[in-house]
Amino acid sequence: MERKVSSERFRSFYSILGLLLVGTVASLLAKIIYGVESVGRDGRLRPFRKPLFEVFSMFFGMSLCRVLEWLRPAASAIAVAESSSETVVADPLDQVLQRLPWPWHGFFAKAHRWLSAIAPAATHIILIPATLDAAATMLMCTGLLFAPVSVYQMLRGSMLVFCAIFSVTLLGRRLHAYNVLGVLMALGGISAVGLASVAGEHDLEARGALVLGIMLMIAGQAMQALQVVAEEHLLQNLLLPPMRVVSYEGIYGIGLCMSVIFPLAYILPGADYGNRWEDTVDSLVMIVHSRALMLILLTDAVSMLLFNMFSMNVTQLSSALFRTMLETLRTFLVWIIDLWIYYRWSEGRFGEAWTPYSWLQVVGFLIVVAGTWVYGMHPVAIGPQVIETADLASVPPEHVHKSDSGVHLKHESNQRILDGDQVNYRTLDTTTEWISCTCC
Repeated sequence: MERKVSSERFRSFYSILGLLLVGTVASLLAKIIYGVESVGRDGRLRPFRKPLFEVFSMFFGMSLCRVLEWLRPAASAIAVAESSSETVVADPLDQVLQRLPWPWHGFFAKAHRWLSAIAPAATHIILIPATLDAAATMLMCTGLLFAPVSVYQMLRGSMLVFCAIFSVTLLGRRLHAYNVLGVLMALGGISAVGLASVAGEHDLEARGALVLGIMLMIAGQAMQALQVVAEEHLLQNLLLPPMRVVSYEGIYGIGLCMSVIFPLAYILPGADYGNRWEDTVDSLVMIVHSRALMLILLTDAVSMLLFNMFSMNVTQLSSALFRTMLETLRTFLVWIIDLWIYYRWSEGRFGEAWTPYSWLQVVGFLIVVAGTWVYGMHPVAIGPQVIETADLASVPPEHVHKSDSGVHLKHESNQRILDGDQVNYRTLDTTTEWISCTCC
């Protein structure tokens, strides 16, 4: 018994430490990579300002979660049992495609048949949230071009506001007074963060770019909230382990990047090489000419794999309040290291400067954290059901299934919950796990 307790403590320690370290490194690298210089197609040295390729790297990291699942015998056993279940017999994407007008129905139906040859039909519905995920990550990574990484981290709390709006308008939820209070607190905190960032920038051109970056990030969080709502509505009957859902989103995201996003970016006008939105060939040339870029992109992809692994362990071993505090600590770690990089390591080339308005940014972020916690303190009613947002202890007994493998939520309690910038995904008879669907 003592050995088991000691093992659990060690698992908790390395999971928490790993989550903090991996998440912090991934967030910092997402910004630093834009300042790394390499030789492109034109033979000139210039910075790697390629947000779409970074999106591809993150989807690649998500797809690696399939490897992690293969290394987890318990998850593999669940996957085998669920894949053989007679419950999943129809392809839910067919129902969506049938509603499309001609000629879109024919075009997407052909693509659907091609997809059926490489992935289980029942998982094709994941294409919809994967598309929303790609749009959200593109907006966030593009916004990061113009804004500091600390603002990037803090504005993730805005997803709470959009989740509340979409859950009411699209899912018919009823918010209680404390939910509304949490949303209002988050709005106030986000406004303070944005105001402090803009006020601290004195150059008018840089200030305009910063405002654009903030708007893109908030739009990205709105898109990610729509993804959360779509997954809750479309994937609630998909009997797959959460890590496999993440891996399929990564695989489908890679397909979207290669078949839609990269070709469109090559055709559309923009500020990249050749006056394109983003030249993928130029991106590859720059990567080949820079070991630093190779290392950063590889680290970014591996961090997505490790982040999901540590997130699963922390979710299983901690409460919602602790996870919120952990995300708060991670954001402050990112900010502190970013300040150190600016003043001590790069001499102003990378990182973020401290301004007289930075204290307002701190206060705004703390208000966002408090609003997130207030919003998630109590259940939110959905018609006759109750969606729980705390620990298993708060779930009614009739919604809990106990077995030799542990305590699990039954199908009626399937849900997705916002915890900071993470999303909890509870599947049929599986333990609660985090899904990190976008950049760390």
